[in-house]
Formats: sequence, structure tokens, C-alpha cells
Amino acid sequence: PNIVGLKEVIYQPNEKKLYLVFEYVEMDFKKFLDQNKHNLTLSQIKVLIMSNIAFYIPNIKRSQLLPL
Repeated sequence: PNIVGLKEVIYQPNEKKLYLVFEYVEMDFKKFLDQNKHNLTLSQIKVLIMSNIAFYIPNIKRSQLLPL
């Protein structure tokens, strides 16, 4: 699953340009953690961080990540 949805792909071959249009998000991951750090348990924070690592590095298996 994607963290941010891809809405549209625009390719302009004459200009050799590619545009990716993503859905709008109110905040990035760091801002989310900063704003919610007092509302989240340590386990929830670990799951969020590990999920992000696994998303950006798809070849890593969950078993290769540090235990929660």
C-alpha cells in the first residue's frame, strides 16, 4: 500500500518532462510524530517507524528489521 496516493502522471515527450501528481497531505511523517508523540505509545511509534522503513526499502523482509 502507498502512503500517499498517486493521482495522475503527466508526460510531455516534446519537453522530456514527467510530472507526478500526488494527493494532498496536511503534514509529513516527522510532523505527525512530533504532534502526536504524547498520544502514541512506544509500541505504536515503533510500528509506524518500521512500516516507513519497510515501505522505502521494499527488499528488506520484516524479519530482517529490529524486533519491536
